Amino acid sequence: MDSRARFIEKRDFLIEWLLEFQYTTPKVLCAALGLERKSQGYFLLSLDKSGLFKIVRSPMIREKVIILSHSGKLQAAMLSEKAESYTMIESRIAHTTLIHSLSIQMAMIKRASMTRPFAFRYDKNITDIASGKRPDAIYDRAGTLRALEVELTQKSSKRVYAGFFEQIENMKAGHYDHVEYVFPSEALMLLYKKRFDEEFWPLFYRDKHGKLKQQVRDGELVTADARSEKIRTRFSFNTEDLYQQ
Repeated sequence: MDSRARFIEKRDFLIEWLLEFQYTTPKVLCAALGLERKSQGYFLLSLDKSGLFKIVRSPMIREKVIILSHSGKLQAAMLSEKAESYTMIESRIAHTTLIHSLSIQMAMIKRASMTRPFAFRYDKNITDIASGKRPDAIYDRAGTLRALEVELTQKSSKRVYAGFFEQIENMKAGHYDHVEYVFPSEALMLLYKKRFDEEFWPLFYRDKHGKLKQQVRDGELVTADARSEKIRTRFSFNTEDLYQQ
């Protein structure tokens, strides 16, 4: 393959990656391509000059962020129907959740095939599950659909348990068969794992304002039996290095 063909191959990989994740960084892109960042200076410069991408700064990270330009969206339309739903522009980059999104991307690189077309879906493209109940990503591993949840910070107990129940509902509906929670530290993982290991989980509901409230019946807190093997064997908890600047 000559250098021009290789550039087009990597360029189109990036376009489809952006259609999935909305934005990325040079470090994440090179990891997805299996390349060393320091050897890709010319390639990254060529991307900037192509007019298909916008390279923008973020206040949250030292790296620059890559998104599709208007011309890039037109090019993307020739590669995938997902181009129709790509709406990312510089002002819409959610800087407060940027590291979380990039961490999901790094976790997916370690789990799914990087062959196009990609055998995974990011949150925004999981349209068969209601928004707010979607995992961070769903990917195929040896014919089994697995969900990924990347947790970078501690959540309240009620949010953790509400999340567990949402995962169970999604699995019952056949959206995937297993969910893996990934954490940057063992201390954070153990907080979640401790709650998961409880034999009975508190049940919650959302009030008219959308706030989680614990269910009470006859003055007693309502719990659900979580001892079933069908629950215990379909959740896993792991730690790993995620996105680092």
